Amino acid sequence: MLVESQLDSLPYLDAVPTEEEVVAAKATIDKELETVSRNTPHPALPPLEKTSFLTSVLEEEIAIRERGGQIDRGIDLDRYTNLYDGKGNLDPKKAYVSLAYSRGRLENLNLLNEYGKNQWLIGNDELQTTLKELEENLEEQNRTLESINNDRKIRQEESQTMYEYLQTRWKEGLKNVVDVNVECLRLEQQLRHLRGE
Repeated sequence: MLVESQLDSLPYLDAVPTEEEVVAAKATIDKELETVSRNTPHPALPPLEKTSFLTSVLEEEIAIRERGGQIDRGIDLDRYTNLYDGKGNLDPKKAYVSLAYSRGRLENLNLLNEYGKNQWLIGNDELQTTLKELEENLEEQNRTLESINNDRKIRQEESQTMYEYLQTRWKEGLKNVVDVNVECLRLEQQLRHLRGE
């Protein structure tokens, strides 16, 4: 499980970084990234689930095509187009097979012509519904993000006075500590000088 951490940044109060600071930050990030493998995920991340709508047969065929190979299996169309036997005579068995194939194909084309448009429209409607749901989800996420950023801005602006006061006090406290140490060193030198060291 990843550890959530608070960013040490107050974007609505902090000054915009200078170009030199941005370059230095990018250099630090690049240096850090050199030590990290970009190909292997962070060990704290759960393993990535392999999700695919493809069947194993389709994945295998896609892999063969990507390698530039030819698929050796599939429907042998010679069974439906070559009606002659080895001697050049018409083979009735092959003719009946071809006729059955052609009838099946004609029936499928008629069904597609009759119902295909409706199925296409139904499919488009389902896709439109899915798209609308995704757009609504995206709008909701954007509203949530905008609300979070507005809350963050309001809180930072409300605490700006306290932040500036604490920052001033810290600087003054640090200056006082340095002044006290300098004064102690000066007094030690005076004591040594008086003792004749």
